[in-house]
Amino acid sequence: AKASTSAIANAIGINVGTLASGGSITNSGTIEAEASVYASSISFSAEANAYGINLSTLASGGSITNSGTIEAEARAYDSSSSSYSSTGTAYGIYVGDAAGNIENSGIISATAGGHAYGIVVEGTLTATIENNGTGSGDGIHVGHDFSSSSSSSPPTRYAEGIFVETIG
Repeated sequence: AKASTSAIANAIGINVGTLASGGSITNSGTIEAEASVYASSISFSAEANAYGINLSTLASGGSITNSGTIEAEARAYDSSSSSYSSTGTAYGIYVGDAAGNIENSGIISATAGGHAYGIVVEGTLTATIENNGTGSGDGIHVGHDFSSSSSSSPPTRYAEGIFVETIG
């Protein structure tokens, strides 16, 4: 995307508002979400967000199971001028509130120019998150892509495997 004042790019592999009791998301293949944006003008901002799986609510009795691969990559590029800003945020699995279980025995990979999260529960977790990969590549991988951040004013960076706001 290119614009005169700001640009936003979003990529979502699976997007669900509420996963109700008895509902499930099961991945045994590959989910890829890649968002990329470039800012090139004065006072221009760029924001890229990538979500492998995005849920507002995971209700009690609902579940997310991954035995495959989930990859989320977010890159926001800007010029080296200090008047520019860019933010890239990648989420392997993002859930607002989780009363249902999340299980990973595959690979969750999140790479971003700003913040990268394997699994995020932004609200309250009242169930279980289980990561039980047994292969050498299995698990949660997070990292920062230094090539996509502004050289004059790099953003604060986070790389977190699992982040939960509140455990209740």
